[in-house]
Order: sequence, then structure tokens, then C-alpha cells
Amino acid sequence: MGYSIFEETMVEMNWNEIDKASKDGAIVLLPMGVIEEHGPHMCLGVDIYLSYIQCRLIKQRLVTAGIQTLIAPPFYWGINNVSGDFPGSFTSRKETVKAVIYDILASLKRWGFNYVF
Repeated sequence: MGYSIFEETMVEMNWNEIDKASKDGAIVLLPMGVIEEHGPHMCLGVDIYLSYIQCRLIKQRLVTAGIQTLIAPPFYWGINNVSGDFPGSFTSRKETVKAVIYDILASLKRWGFNYVF
């Protein structure tokens, strides 16, 4: 099986597991990083890949310390004012990005999660 930025995230859980985790006081890590150019020598996904792997490593340490932790699906749409003209650098409107982030956080809060990092 290939690499996936959804591995070990809430995407792989069912709603009962998410409900239980929120009731148990789990915290949520939200990986964020924009898909954009990084020069001709690197892939477009560097920012989200790094954010995602950092969340996985942080989760390991928190779980070892007895803190139940979930990783939300990665958010990788952003505002590319500088690199937006390069092919592959997706860009979204500022108000769209703000609205989606708000909706993500509101959903997590509605499900009972009080701490999102």
C-alpha cells in the first residue's frame, strides 16, 4: 500500500470511535500546509507532508504521556500570493480559507472536542 496523508487520521475512524474519543477528552491535532511550488527540485506537497508527519510524531509522544490524541484530516488549501502564478500552486480566496477553517473548528467543537492544535 502507498503513502497517504490520511493514515492515522480521523478519516480512518468511524463516527462511534470519534464520539467516544471526544467524550474521553481527546485533543485534536490539525495539520495545515499549502500546496505550492518550492522550486524545480521539490514536490508541491512539502508543507502539508511536513505538517502531517509532525502531527504524527507529536501524537506518538502525547499518547505515550497518556494524552488521547486524534489527527484531523489535513487542510492543504491556502492563499498563495507569492507562488500562486506557478503551475500546481493552488490558491483560494482569503475569505474562503477563513470560512473553511472556521467550519472545521466549529465541527470539532460541535462533536465535543475542546482542544485543537
